[in-house]
Amino acid sequence: MERLDRFMARANAAYYAHHDPFRDFTTSPEISQVFGEILGLWAAVTWELIGRPEPVLLVELGPGRGTLIADALRAIAAVAPAFRAALQLHLVESSPRLRAIQAERLSGATWHDTVETVPRDPLLMVANEFLDALPVRQFVKKVADSSRGTKLTVHDVLVSAEGHLRAVAYYQYDWRLKDGSRVAFDCADVFNFDPSSGHIQSIVLVYDTQPVRAVVEDKYP
Repeated sequence: MERLDRFMARANAAYYAHHDPFRDFTTSPEISQVFGEILGLWAAVTWELIGRPEPVLLVELGPGRGTLIADALRAIAAVAPAFRAALQLHLVESSPRLRAIQAERLSGATWHDTVETVPRDPLLMVANEFLDALPVRQFVKKVADSSRGTKLTVHDVLVSAEGHLRAVAYYQYDWRLKDGSRVAFDCADVFNFDPSSGHIQSIVLVYDTQPVRAVVEDKYP
């Protein structure tokens, strides 16, 4: 059985590398230019606060179509020309398709497949709809300190035969604690689909944490 974080890493890499994500969803920068402009002004103020280093890297993780950073650069050029002259633009993007779209809007950028290759210079980093697309191993420190790992085992996937399009994923959640003990309980995710577009309309999570409370109790405050 493949670990969930590794499966999600593979799935995300394939989705963003070979698929146009903007057919499935939209993000704040695509709705209003104000979003990117505000982040650009924030970056200009922060550059002043950290001592106006030159050069300074402006890095975006997962730039999408490049809309956010293009709006940010426009605002920066208008109100902080010294910052605009000092910054070097670096974009972390693994999708060749999205890189080509970004290159049409952003001249002089340097692209990276991973954040590890970004130079170790002073930098300001922005990201929107990026971290939440990454596989999360543990994101609550108390839970992370208590855990050795987790695993999902899918039991079944059920799809409605008629009426409103709906699918249910029934799976077991295994939580292994740092003392070696194991807590397992069943969960179900209900996916409701829009009949016209076929996109996910809503998700309902159904689970019972009583087995967890019974085993863990107050061992990990």
